[in-house]
Amino acid sequence: MTHATDALDTTLPAGGQTLRLPGSDHTKELQNQLYRYAEDLQKMIERNVELQTQYQEMIRSSMMLIEGLEKTEERNDLVTLAMRVGGVGIWDFDIARNTMSWDDQMFALYGRTQNQLDGIYELWKSAIYSEDASRIESEIQIALRGEKEFDTEFRIVWPNGNIRNIRAIGSIERGAPGQPVHMTGTNWDFTERKQMEDQISRLAFYDTLTSLPNRRLLNDRLAQVIVASNRSGCYSALMFLDLDNFKPLNDQHGHVVGDSLLIEAANRLKSCVREKDTVARFGGDEFVVMLSDLGIDKAASISHAEIVAEKIRVAVSEPYQLTTAPREGQVGIAVEHHCTASIGVAVFTSHDGSQEDILKWADHAMYQAKNAGRNSIRFYDAAEVTL
Repeated sequence: MTHATDALDTTLPAGGQTLRLPGSDHTKELQNQLYRYAEDLQKMIERNVELQTQYQEMIRSSMMLIEGLEKTEERNDLVTLAMRVGGVGIWDFDIARNTMSWDDQMFALYGRTQNQLDGIYELWKSAIYSEDASRIESEIQIALRGEKEFDTEFRIVWPNGNIRNIRAIGSIERGAPGQPVHMTGTNWDFTERKQMEDQISRLAFYDTLTSLPNRRLLNDRLAQVIVASNRSGCYSALMFLDLDNFKPLNDQHGHVVGDSLLIEAANRLKSCVREKDTVARFGGDEFVVMLSDLGIDKAASISHAEIVAEKIRVAVSEPYQLTTAPREGQVGIAVEHHCTASIGVAVFTSHDGSQEDILKWADHAMYQAKNAGRNSIRFYDAAEVTL
């Protein structure tokens, strides 16, 4: 891994954490980027806390509404009750007739008019996102049997194709002898909160430039692979890649061009592996590829990893067609850049070592590839070296 001198300690505005930045001609620029990133994250966290508070208040208010509905003789007087909680829709499911009654807010939440649903239960189900429909039907039946409260989340699809996230809570009225008669409850839209959570998750677990998993998510997935290997006995492989000719591109043409190359390199790496494998940006121009579940035969697993590593080496070494940032109204200049990769590979099972060991082994093998002349692949062999 890269070690830098003249490092700079900087404190993030979000959380007061101290990070050590590598010293270089670009240290100030890196520091400014980091501050902007931390400020954006802090704003998102603050907004998420606000949304979480609203969300909990929705739950409390909805439960109050349901209790009120259960005591209300005039079930059609739903609009008045709905006004007690802004944005919450109220519904009533007549189980015997298989029909639903909605207030105006429910139609607004679903992006539909009364004529488009007309109280038919099956039409309501058709508005649910296809991947969620069977689960929601199952949860309703479980609630009707009295095995569990109806409290769930699902997606709906508006007529224009928009997908919204809905939280639903319901309560069941039973007649004699305990048979469900009515199911009454509330819906509200929590799409904004869900989007905010997704954004925070992406900032925490994904690289903002390449959209690849970052170190934190890589470590989590590596831990999962080790646990799975302990059960199955299957081998996996971890590859450490360092781009051989990246710094001269940055020095000559600037970070915009360098970032474009990193994005293209990330896309090439993803095209070389399976959907279940992981490609992560480890930092700078370093990437990690993890191949999981290669099989219980070590020789076959090594052969598989070697084939993929060679595929990656060839893909990365293809010329890159890049463009410099435009200056003073002028268009950017086309740049063709040749870049190769030094690749270190560690094939492992859960019994071979810890996460830190595996990363260390692949990193060591990568430096062996660099020392061998770069643009090459080396496998870690415990018998050849002591770390």
